[in-house]
Amino acid sequence: MSDLDELSPLRFFAIWVTPPATFSPRFHRSLESVFKHHPTAHLDVLSNSLPATFFHSLTSRTNHSIKIRRYDLASLTKGTRAEVWYAFRRFWSRSAFFPNHEADLLRLLWLAEHGGVYLDTDVVFVRPLDVRAALAAGGGVVGIESGGGGAAAPNRSAAADGPIAPILAADAVLCNAVLAFAAGADFLRAALAEFVDDYVPYTPGLGFAELFVRGEWGWQGPLLLSRVARRRPETVRILERDVFYPIAPGEVTAHMAPWDERRDGPAWERIRRRSVAVHFWNQLSRDRPLACGSLLWRLLDENCVVCEPLPCVQPG
Repeated sequence: MSDLDELSPLRFFAIWVTPPATFSPRFHRSLESVFKHHPTAHLDVLSNSLPATFFHSLTSRTNHSIKIRRYDLASLTKGTRAEVWYAFRRFWSRSAFFPNHEADLLRLLWLAEHGGVYLDTDVVFVRPLDVRAALAAGGGVVGIESGGGGAAAPNRSAAADGPIAPILAADAVLCNAVLAFAAGADFLRAALAEFVDDYVPYTPGLGFAELFVRGEWGWQGPLLLSRVARRRPETVRILERDVFYPIAPGEVTAHMAPWDERRDGPAWERIRRRSVAVHFWNQLSRDRPLACGSLLWRLLDENCVVCEPLPCVQPG
């Protein structure tokens, strides 16, 4: 058990909007990794589609604290800058990817009200996350997805020295797959205002790749965080890419293939030395087979708790 758990158990939350059948073993491993490294954590899964007993197998076998929480976006936006956005959602919802924007907004609203750590369900923790200093100071922590800059993962000695001045290179983009913030943090208030004031809906009828090329994918998520961080750098601690995103989107499918020492060995060592979590980019990897013994398979296999069988393809 980490010192962090002993002093102040972290509250985590995730979001799930699709039917139960879509919650694959990879996502189970993702949530289990929270408890692997934070045994006394509390984890809420915000979902109106999963049954209340969905995680009964995990809780009954481990006594870990994980609950399904229902949410009402209308109630969460009421009285906030996002209320007017919600009132016009019939105009925004023509794209098949509109739920992604709802999830972008939901995580900001929930963090602003409750604080804690948000994680995407395609993130696997590989060591404890220590964000006590940032949360105690009323701030938060985000990670660089691509580009340079940022600080190394916080530890007890670094945290004791107070907030680290953020360093964000010109080419850097932040990501919202892992977010840790105190309730009411200034950065979150600014991000919610930005979400509404500069909202760009997805163009209906376009797929992920087309939206990405047009610059629409991520505009309300990672790119929004990046815009706010550049205007309000004093409100957030920025961590270097290797802390949460050591695998770039274009690399993830290669790390699902059979283990190759020249390719996977250096990445594995970098993750073990510098990373707190690894984002495995489900949007790009969900339809690809996972090779047994691959780098991603090893990450999911070493950081589980219940460890139900993880489907994979034998090499050769």
